[in-house]
Amino acid sequence: MITNTWLIWGFIVGWAGLSIWLANNTKWGGFLGFVNMGLLGGLILSNLGVVPIKCATYTVVDNYFVPVGIVLMLFMCNLRKLGKCGPKIVGSMVIAAACIFFAGVAGGILFDLGNERWKFVAVSVGDFVGNMQTAAGVATSVKISSANMTFFTAATAIPWVIYSLLSYMVGKSFVPKFLTSYKDINSGMTLTAEEHAAALEKLNSKMVSLNINETAIVFGAAVAIAAVGNWLGELTGFYSIIFYSTIGILVANFTPIHKFVVNDYLASLIFAMYMFKTGCGAHWSKLITVPWQLFLYLIFIYIVSSALLILVSKLIKMPWEYGLMAHMACIGGPVSTPPLAKVYGWSDLVLPGIIIAILGQACGAYAGVLGGAIVQMLGF
Repeated sequence: MITNTWLIWGFIVGWAGLSIWLANNTKWGGFLGFVNMGLLGGLILSNLGVVPIKCATYTVVDNYFVPVGIVLMLFMCNLRKLGKCGPKIVGSMVIAAACIFFAGVAGGILFDLGNERWKFVAVSVGDFVGNMQTAAGVATSVKISSANMTFFTAATAIPWVIYSLLSYMVGKSFVPKFLTSYKDINSGMTLTAEEHAAALEKLNSKMVSLNINETAIVFGAAVAIAAVGNWLGELTGFYSIIFYSTIGILVANFTPIHKFVVNDYLASLIFAMYMFKTGCGAHWSKLITVPWQLFLYLIFIYIVSSALLILVSKLIKMPWEYGLMAHMACIGGPVSTPPLAKVYGWSDLVLPGIIIAILGQACGAYAGVLGGAIVQMLGF
């Protein structure tokens, strides 16, 4: 087994880079995604005895890299564009997040998830409202065990695939006939044709030029904000993710930093590093102790939140397209909404879908911490 610190860092960063490259340049890599590629790499290598299950290097990733990655992700959160999406689609996002939050907390009470029940709830709600990177930040803050976090990540894979397939098929179901359509109402959107075109061009672009000055500014600012947030967390005894997330959102909306494309790339690399490290903790001897009820709990969140969203959409006459887009934006994040819009031909919803998904990332940490705190307060 490798114990040299430099070699361990080589595996962490090297496999993270390889995972991203394979996800962007191969069909099977694109199918698995760099999240699963990173996780599988750590899982296989730790079970083969190549890298350790636990070591001080992994703690550095948790305590130092993950907060920086969360801040980098939130630098993309330009809430000024939110108002241009119109009140209906923004309202749909709020309702979808509320339905997920309720399902996550209720399921955490109903299912026995072991002695880290409230931590599972915090991570699950953070993931479903934000995305897996948000869940990583919440996991670090609540100090969930690596084995449980690995099982959580693995357990989300099958329900996510099923949910995605059903989302692409729901347009042919009874749902569109049961609910109204956004094409029949005044959406209230004020996004210009140029803004839509720019968003589509960015999505289709394969080559991006990075500026060294922007890279230095972005990374330096992210590290500084993470440092201040963690210092405030230690000073107050409260979750540090709340502090550095709030500061990151404020900086994103009152400085030009949200325009820098390097935010996304640096955040993805750090997140891939975290997934490899998480996979390393997935040794077979650890996984056999994880509660199987977690799998049912995640399915419960999907079903209950979807059912609640359909019911609320019917009651307030919310367009089914907005509801589906908002639910997908919460669960899948910004990368999941463009494919959904493309399948249904909603070219005018591509940019709003991305914007509301970033809103979910901004709120995911708060929702996760609150959901876990409620379950813990109730004694579960």
